[in-house]
Amino acid sequence: MRKLNLNFFSGRFKGKSIIYALIGLVINIAVLALLALAFVSFSNNLIGVEAAKADALAYANVSENEANDISVQLRFEKLKLYYFVEFEVNGNVYEFQMAARTGDLVNSN
Repeated sequence: MRKLNLNFFSGRFKGKSIIYALIGLVINIAVLALLALAFVSFSNNLIGVEAAKADALAYANVSENEANDISVQLRFEKLKLYYFVEFEVNGNVYEFQMAARTGDLVNSN
């Protein structure tokens, strides 16, 4: 009967496997840190939820008190970030798609 060797750190890789694992871990942590920094830097350039909501209400010529069920979502579509703002006024549903960085109106219904 053959003996199954479950010792991953045996033979010619003894000691090197730990080093390779540590190097991989350090690289993964560095990449995650860079991604986190990029996201924080990138998100600081966005107009923000409140500005997107205010702009959409202004485009509709509606005050915040008149609007019901206001929803603002940040979405990533077609390699760009958009704020989708939706609200209801007197039974009419308004939908706006706005560029997340500039606040420019992209689409409305």
